Amino acid sequence: GTVVPINGTVSDIALDERRNVVWAANFSAYRIEQVYIPNQTLLAPLSVPMPPSAVALSPDHRFLVVGEYQKPDPELLSTNPFAPGTGGYTLFDLDAGLRYDVNLNSPVLAVAFGSDGNALILTRTPAVDPENPGPLTNLFVLQPFPYHTLTPIVSIPVQSVDLPVPFVRFPTQIGQATAGVSGDKNTIMMLAAALVDAAATSSTSILIRYDVPTQTATAEEFTQKPPP
Repeated sequence: GTVVPINGTVSDIALDERRNVVWAANFSAYRIEQVYIPNQTLLAPLSVPMPPSAVALSPDHRFLVVGEYQKPDPELLSTNPFAPGTGGYTLFDLDAGLRYDVNLNSPVLAVAFGSDGNALILTRTPAVDPENPGPLTNLFVLQPFPYHTLTPIVSIPVQSVDLPVPFVRFPTQIGQATAGVSGDKNTIMMLAAALVDAAATSSTSILIRYDVPTQTATAEEFTQKPPP
């Protein structure tokens, strides 16, 4: 493949075949880079208010959901430049040219779209939709259309690292979570850290399986050990 230089650190990508671009979440630059595939150049990026930790594109290529980590706190720059217990997401309607910025009380670790056109969102700690208060959970389903709604699913204990971190840390060592979707998009798998682990060396993880047709989630903790 061809290397396309990006100034920053990329935490996640989403392929947009309709527009011939790759959306790349630039964690340190607070924006989503738009990499044009035919000539490997950068088009105009999409800015976001917080470090983007995850990105996902809807099956119809209309909606782009960006998970965001922790909010900069100007009042605490001398001691802690990022406010604890913050995070959120931005929903871009790429066809209509609209965006919706939503603040949550927790960093977003992973996002993924299923076959129903809705996005699964995992936060570190239980949070609540400020526009539709409900039970505290950290696994949500986001319905982007026809009405922008966030539905709580279940609470699953997961961990990640607070900002700031040393320069040698990469986004995957901060959020410590990832998502994958089956070929038919009926199953979403998310892998997250089970323990507080600043060095990102723990072998204990949480595997979350979400069944899209039934909107149910299961989780199990497992330990992976190096071979003897």
